[in-house]
Amino acid sequence: FALKIWRYYFYGVKFEIYSDHKSLKYLFTQRDLNLRRRRWIEYMEDYDFELQYHPGKANVVADALSKKSHSVFASLILEDWKNSVTISNYNLKYSENEKTACISNIVATPSLLQIEQQSQWQDQELRAVWNLLQNGKQLDS
Repeated sequence: FALKIWRYYFYGVKFEIYSDHKSLKYLFTQRDLNLRRRRWIEYMEDYDFELQYHPGKANVVADALSKKSHSVFASLILEDWKNSVTISNYNLKYSENEKTACISNIVATPSLLQIEQQSQWQDQELRAVWNLLQNGKQLDS
């Protein structure tokens, strides 16, 4: 599931998958697979990764990456490539070193309501109506 969510970060990059499912490591060596397992193998063949077994209790990061969380970043999950353009509008900053990568600095932009309010002050006709109403005058129909 995590591979599907984070796929845009994994295409063309070598990475490691740590799983607490020991038999998953031998999935690629089996001859007879049901259709569901075949589909998963076909899906995973698009990626350059190494599968490592990591005992469940020691693999505390797995839940954070594989399950949808209620954090802000969960709302940025990409469903198709065109959404990555939308993501670029969030002014995300990306940094990495040898062992970690970090996406941070989400800058909030004005809401549509704020943009409309600012635009209304630039409309001369609307401003004239507002001035009339402020002075207690009635509008001509």
